[in-house]
Amino acid sequence: MLHFEAENLSLAQKPIGASEEHALMIAVDGAHSAGKTTVIRDYIQDKDLLVDGDIDDFGGTHHYDYPTVCVTEIVDNITVPIVIVGEIARQTDALYPQRNMLTTGYNKDDQASITLRTMSRTQGAGMSALAMARKLQPDREKAIGVVLTDRGVLSGFGYAMLRLPKENHAQANLASISDLATPSFPISIAEQAYAFAADHYDKILLTDHTEVAFEDDGKRVVDDGFRSQVADTIAALYRAHLSPNKVELLHGDRSARVAKLSSHIHGLINLELES
Repeated sequence: MLHFEAENLSLAQKPIGASEEHALMIAVDGAHSAGKTTVIRDYIQDKDLLVDGDIDDFGGTHHYDYPTVCVTEIVDNITVPIVIVGEIARQTDALYPQRNMLTTGYNKDDQASITLRTMSRTQGAGMSALAMARKLQPDREKAIGVVLTDRGVLSGFGYAMLRLPKENHAQANLASISDLATPSFPISIAEQAYAFAADHYDKILLTDHTEVAFEDDGKRVVDDGFRSQVADTIAALYRAHLSPNKVELLHGDRSARVAKLSSHIHGLINLELES
């Protein structure tokens, strides 16, 4: 279980690796039933796994260890590890099925916990990506690794604002969201998430829900109007906290989306190689 301790919480906000070395971070985000998991699965399905993992379980099963799935891209003769992290909200819900976190039991504290878990899991994946990159790129002074996540740290706020409009989503108490007994300690979830997003993400790709038929899996709110509201709110959050060139729409059919995702990954790696 993940235990957030007050005295260690600030560590999650420090840069990954040394100041001159960081993992490139890409999040595929947007409304529910918009093809986020699908495009990531399509991206990795024809690639060899660098580290053992089960692609069939991607996005639905809780994994304790990093990475969930890892593949590689070869760019300019450099082998770059791509660590893929599944949707933390789904994984947390699977870990505590009796709480129905995403449906009837949805509440502010669980959403705050999921947001912190997303930051922690993303940072852990970045550390893994860099560790593998150093082994794969022994001749490079600056290692290059990539983290690709299903949803990002601001996604949950979009849902919280719409589903629990009377709650203060910006604040939480560590005692209420920790898995273990923890002293009362007020924290600003929003402040940490906004800072994490601005400091760490190199690209946010928002999937266009209007091109994807709604799929009722028992965990999604069956309301297309609500789905559009979620898409707009999440997009507005990222655009408010990231520079405009870091937030882009991912649209088209399945093959077009995976091609664009791959192009964005290659583009970021090339920029890093040129820097």
